[in-house]
Amino acid sequence: MTIAICEGCPGSGYWERDNSHYPTPMSLFLWHLFVPPHDKGRRMGLERYGCALEGLDFALVKGRLYTRARPVESAAELQRRGKIAEAALAVKLWRKDRAAWREIGESFRRRLLAFARQDPSRLDSNALHDRLMALRGIFVEGVIQHFDQQPASMFVVGDWVRRTCEWTGAATSEVLAVLRNSSCESADYLQAISGLADVLRPNPAASAFVREHAANPAVQIEELHKISPEIRETLDAYLDEYADRIVTGFDITDLTLRELPQFVMSIIASQLDSTQCSTADVKISGAEETLRSQVPANHRSEFDQGLEEARSAYGLHDEDVRITYLWPLGLIRRAVLVAADRLVSRGALRSAEDGFQLAPDELHHRLLGGSSPTAEEISERSAE
Repeated sequence: MTIAICEGCPGSGYWERDNSHYPTPMSLFLWHLFVPPHDKGRRMGLERYGCALEGLDFALVKGRLYTRARPVESAAELQRRGKIAEAALAVKLWRKDRAAWREIGESFRRRLLAFARQDPSRLDSNALHDRLMALRGIFVEGVIQHFDQQPASMFVVGDWVRRTCEWTGAATSEVLAVLRNSSCESADYLQAISGLADVLRPNPAASAFVREHAANPAVQIEELHKISPEIRETLDAYLDEYADRIVTGFDITDLTLRELPQFVMSIIASQLDSTQCSTADVKISGAEETLRSQVPANHRSEFDQGLEEARSAYGLHDEDVRITYLWPLGLIRRAVLVAADRLVSRGALRSAEDGFQLAPDELHHRLLGGSSPTAEEISERSAE
């Protein structure tokens, strides 16, 4: 196994740069926080499903994340994994993962909500350090969980997509489009926005206020709180649940919804006059019917059964990353920015953004009064 920061070529073999998740250089903070549990969780999941892949090697080259597949090489291990894969198919292991996720996901949600309701700027340095440590623990646990159950979607979704492409001649993207809206998390978000709009809509003053193009949307949100207790309670519930999730990418340097008040106000305004599709409308979509009509009649039963399994597994992958990764990372970002501002005021950092080029342990060391690395050294990392 390789996990290394490299100046040049990371080594022999085929390495692939991860442009989909990290199109710009990865922060050092995330590299140190994310890659070890990523490796652990992926190895666990691949073994549980009997995959012939042992895991990945990781390298950071000039800030860009590269990975290399690491296949299982032992003949005995390959034979063992083959038997595991047969058993996973027989018991439909992905369904067990899906069922288990309901309780696991709710546990993550409860813990993260408790942190979302606390303002880290009101904590002293010791309490802020403790908050960061606790959030790091949840993030590491979440990353392991995400990659441990990731094969659930790869296994069954990949099989259904492959067979559907063979039956219909459709492109992979066309087939995958049918699986959109399979996530309960997506439906929950739409329901939360819809509920907020339902509270605002009967109040003409609130509706008109939301539609205003204010120069300062952050102030507009604060003023919206004051219109009525019901609006304040509903808006706070929405913000507590969703405002601290990373929404512009997958790095701690990306922004959360809380940092995009103009986007929040636009979403709310758009919902005031919208109507949501029912679950039945989503399931029986035009795309699904068109695709199904292209499947030979003797394979339509297989298509329907495979789609049901794929929907369940795809929904798991789509929703768990928001709770196991994007939400805890956003809460960590919120706390890191508070810590970084304090370090800037002490002269320990030149800018708050430099805080993302510290390893987590380095940030904690400096927050509690440590003297290294220096502001100049950290700034040089940011410039590389």
